[in-house]
Amino acid sequence: MRMKKLFYYFIILSFLAVSPALSVAGDQADLGDWWNKSAKSYDPVPNELLHHFELSYSFAKGSGNRDSENHNGKASLTLRKNIFTSETKYSIRESELSSSLAPADTISSEVKIFNQEILAAVTKSIDILAGYRFASNDITAIDSRNVFYGGFAWQYSVESIGISGNLGLSGGYSTSSYTDFVSKALGTISVDDYETPIIRLSQSLNWKITDNISFSDNIFYMSMLKDTEYFFSKMTFSLNFKINKYLSFFTSYNIDYDSNPRFEAIDTALKNAGSAAAVYDKDTRISTGIKLSF
Repeated sequence: MRMKKLFYYFIILSFLAVSPALSVAGDQADLGDWWNKSAKSYDPVPNELLHHFELSYSFAKGSGNRDSENHNGKASLTLRKNIFTSETKYSIRESELSSSLAPADTISSEVKIFNQEILAAVTKSIDILAGYRFASNDITAIDSRNVFYGGFAWQYSVESIGISGNLGLSGGYSTSSYTDFVSKALGTISVDDYETPIIRLSQSLNWKITDNISFSDNIFYMSMLKDTEYFFSKMTFSLNFKINKYLSFFTSYNIDYDSNPRFEAIDTALKNAGSAAAVYDKDTRISTGIKLSF
């Protein structure tokens, strides 16, 4: 089964990654959690190539458009050279679910997200950034969503209470293509590709509560300027418990919103057909998992 394979891949990759990582980790200057701070928060700015890698696996129960069991794998790589930072993130979620539109049927779905962002520190507080984001989602029938964006990020830190984070504002352009919705009752509903300028807001926070317990949140919101009733948002709130220097256990709460032309077309067709079924633009998950970080 695909979900079991995902778990096995995580275990294998973890063991493969640990041994070389431990051998090179000592070569990196002791800068603390530099990946959560601005490059210019250090004086002088470190000139060596810094690296930080995270790999996580979690299990989640979901509700909303789907009652599901979700297996989630995430990987991120942060590289920094002087004032320039590269953040590469990839995630995959595989689910077995029953849809609100067909509750008697079990459906397998896959969600993939790739995000690449480049930041340049201008001051201790301000970064300029450029990024690209790709997403595909079986359950919301997004065949591909490509977003190109650029803007600014404000870095903040309150070291006396262990808090650091950033706020981002950017603009860009999004293109989305959707798969057809097919049902016996409604027939085939097709939606044209959708292109629009966008405005993008982001926020992340890390709070070191104790040496072994921390809280983090990541919030991302994107509004489609062509039709402002369409938007996309992801919110993740996590509580992390450190096991040792490299491993931690976490539990997280995820909220996803996605209001798009395809959902509107299906909802209109359901209402015209007098169906009691509904399409939700909100999905929630509670996840529990382990994370490897170095």
